[in-house]
Amino acid sequence: MKNEIKFNINFPITASPVAYDINEDGEDELIITADKIYIFDLKSTQKPILTLETQKPCASTPAIFKSKISKNKILITGSDDDNLYFFILDDIKRSFKFKTHGDIFSSPIIYDIDLDGFAEVIFGSDDGRVYIIKLNDDGEILNANHFQTNGFVSSSPALFPNDDGSFDIVIGSWDENLYRIDGKNLKCKWKTNLNHIIWSSPAVCDLNADGKPEIISISNSINLLNEKGFNIQPFPVKLKSFTVSSPAICDVDNDDNLEFIVCSGSVYIFTVDGLKNFSRDIKTIFWASPIVADIDGDETQEIIACDYFGNLWILSEKVNFKKKIASSIVSSPIAADIDGDGLIEIIICTMDGDILILPTKGKKSEWNNFRGNDKNRFLNKNFIPHKELKPSENLLEQRINIVEFQEIKIEKPVKSLKIVRGKKGKIKLWELKIELEISGLKKGIMYFEKNGNWFPSPLFGDGESFIARFPPLKKFSFVRYFLIIETWQGQFIRFPEKGFRFFISV
Repeated sequence: MKNEIKFNINFPITASPVAYDINEDGEDELIITADKIYIFDLKSTQKPILTLETQKPCASTPAIFKSKISKNKILITGSDDDNLYFFILDDIKRSFKFKTHGDIFSSPIIYDIDLDGFAEVIFGSDDGRVYIIKLNDDGEILNANHFQTNGFVSSSPALFPNDDGSFDIVIGSWDENLYRIDGKNLKCKWKTNLNHIIWSSPAVCDLNADGKPEIISISNSINLLNEKGFNIQPFPVKLKSFTVSSPAICDVDNDDNLEFIVCSGSVYIFTVDGLKNFSRDIKTIFWASPIVADIDGDETQEIIACDYFGNLWILSEKVNFKKKIASSIVSSPIAADIDGDGLIEIIICTMDGDILILPTKGKKSEWNNFRGNDKNRFLNKNFIPHKELKPSENLLEQRINIVEFQEIKIEKPVKSLKIVRGKKGKIKLWELKIELEISGLKKGIMYFEKNGNWFPSPLFGDGESFIARFPPLKKFSFVRYFLIIETWQGQFIRFPEKGFRFFISV
């Protein structure tokens, strides 16, 4: 592709785009999920060749199942209407849906985890469940089971390989636990409390080339866990803020050792030993997950990240590029050769409803979406064997502080607080914006009332300024809310001290 392409669907996009060769012509089609599901064939038109409708918008990134019998392709995605949709692309009238009891933000993964010859669809729901739906060879549901947690499951699942070729499920919950679920009997092998809501999706990879996979999970800290669920020295590492963004994994400096990239207030690069120096002073808020790709054709992988304020970042030891391209970006970008010319394109979706397709000079992406390439997902190619990793015996003492603490007690932690309305596409969003007189927020949760029930909304930010999002509100809504703030120094603060605050949307 020689020139940038930009078009608009007039609705905010929060799910990641998907590139998939639906018609098997050798070139990928582009799948966008928002108020509807749009499928584009960009070589012929910038208008969708197929539009699929759900009852409510979708924030779940779809997966594709290909039937072994009919060869039908089934697009599977979750929706805010509590349903997981199965759209049979070759026969739309035969499409069906599976009902849960909560919104589905989690993005499904499809894999035969128990080695019985049938694929499972695995995803989470805001009803607190992790669902495992078994499909026959033609994509019909054979049975459905679930594993119950005690919080929303907005995290997307990852798979952990076992010695016999089967896989366990690794997934986080808003009950603050990371779970490893046995893929055969769906029982909990272990759960590890990470002391904050987990929205980010975990990544599984053999980082030290010892033949044993590790698990990376991010919340208000960066956790590197072994197969038993214990953090490995020197992790966990404290962050300045909670993050939704998932990690990317790549050998970014060509030293034959894998690093993983974390976006949270800044961009951090970690090895199994801990923080690796990265000479970029970035202070912003990330929601979208980073990817890694060769942008300039020099066979070196650059980090591509999009922040909450609509900036595109391209970073490496040689590159420091920033450009404002949208009002806000929460959808994770992807790298794909969308036109089949041998060069990858970067595809970015925005809260303004824009889809941007940016040409590059590179041919390779080592981590091309928020889950990574298939070859990256489990055990990696042979890198230089690293030293044996040891579990952290005392997590408090072993933490590396990338947060600089104020040791004095803060009497008035809230420096400023305001509620701001913004319009993204057709949706009006209300946000609480807050500045704190502390450095290092361990946990911040805004609780708001809706339909007589209280719901949590985590604070996310850059370490000093934070944002919490309200749901879409009707005109003249009376909204009650309060904040719970916990610092790494052990302070526990409620704001206001008693009761709640309120505002009226207009």
